[in-house]
Amino acid sequence: MPEDGSAETCLITCKSQSTGGDISVRPSIDIHADPGELVPALWTALGFHETLRFEKRRETWRLDHCLVELDQLPVFGQFVEIEGPDEAAIRDVRTRLGLDGATVEKKTYLVMVRDHLAGRPELGGALRFG
Repeated sequence: MPEDGSAETCLITCKSQSTGGDISVRPSIDIHADPGELVPALWTALGFHETLRFEKRRETWRLDHCLVELDQLPVFGQFVEIEGPDEAAIRDVRTRLGLDGATVEKKTYLVMVRDHLAGRPELGGALRFG
């Protein structure tokens, strides 16, 4: 909960499978839950159970018609994700940011974290900062 006592909202994103390629077409659905601290109870009520947990820090910027997401994950470091209306807009922003030659990570954060946590029971299925 924020220091001012207000409830935090939670963004729940459901992403479909990626089409691959250097620019991934991956439609998603975003839902805002308020208050965010009740989301775990929602998952339980729907029959889900937690298998892993990870923290992510994100800054979001807008450049033309694209969102530029600057993500940081414990252990893995920093990532840039560009979301836009079409491949041409994404390629343009990628070029303008000087990222044309950057390595494209094909794995999702979920897969990266799952693989990292495998065989590390001391982490309790969670990847956190600090």
